Amino acid sequence: MGVAKADRADLNADSRLDRPAARDVARKSMVLLENRNRTLPLAKTAAIALVGPLADAPIDMLGSWSAAGYSKNAVTLRAGLNTAVAKNGGRLTYARGANITNDESTVKYLNFLNWDTPEVTQDPRAPAEMIAEAVKAAQ
Repeated sequence: MGVAKADRADLNADSRLDRPAARDVARKSMVLLENRNRTLPLAKTAAIALVGPLADAPIDMLGSWSAAGYSKNAVTLRAGLNTAVAKNGGRLTYARGANITNDESTVKYLNFLNWDTPEVTQDPRAPAEMIAEAVKAAQ
């Protein structure tokens, strides 16, 4: 990011980062560990299953920057994948798969900072039902 004395006074993480440079570093730092059955690269018209209860959680997209970032500017994994897949004629199927936890006090703690727009919500369905939905999405 340069010399500290050259930093802008605005400490908002979004304004301090050079997005094109950050994306370039992210692309170059990804490592493919294994490519079984030549799965990658995916066909542009591929059907992709996204499974997970935080797929629409903008605060979780910020990771350790959540204290300094603005979640309203974050693109969730589900929204980003949906846009990328749809523009190429592919299909994204989403399934929740599970709850984060069944402990209500933990859910309240996880939503403490974003009490007005909670991201960790409880799906009342049985775990087996959510898993069955995820398996169906992946087929």
